[in-house]
Amino acid sequence: RRFGAKIVEKHIYKHRKSKHYKELLKTIIREAALEMTAKEVKEVEVGVVTLRQERVKEEKELAQKSKKGPKRQLNAGARGGQGSYGDAGLDDAGYDSLDMDDFM
Repeated sequence: RRFGAKIVEKHIYKHRKSKHYKELLKTIIREAALEMTAKEVKEVEVGVVTLRQERVKEEKELAQKSKKGPKRQLNAGARGGQGSYGDAGLDDAGYDSLDMDDFM
């Protein structure tokens, strides 16, 4: 494992800023796996899928942390959420209290 890490560090990492980096990795994996059995390829696949799952979990946790902001409060309405008709612009008798100009 250390040998592989040193090879990657020396020869592959220097290209990670390239727009072709993902294609490079795909090609390396594909070419290296040509002579492997299906079982061996499956082992490589499991390693890559595990890495992907770890990254998804990290990104999800990071997104949840960044979403946390000030707590939102429930809109209490005009009268502070007393649950009366005043919150809807109606007085307690059900008449429109916003239209006070209309006497009759």
